[in-house]
Amino acid sequence: MIINKCYFLVFILCFMSFIHLNTCNQKRPMFDSADAFRNYLRKLNNEYMIAGRPRFGKRRSDFEKELFYNLKSNL
Repeated sequence: MIINKCYFLVFILCFMSFIHLNTCNQKRPMFDSADAFRNYLRKLNNEYMIAGRPRFGKRRSDFEKELFYNLKSNL
């Protein structure tokens, strides 16, 4: 009985996200290069800093920082 409720809840959440994606008219930014993507993230990070919210990546573990650095160096 509980499993059926869980399946139903997952189905409803998936259905709601599907409807939201199809009704959302927001354009997604397209990036030609990794530098354009980094600049976009830098500007987005600055917007959040100005609004007084914490910066992205402030609570990351050292492992994630090393992983991000390795990905960044490969670009």
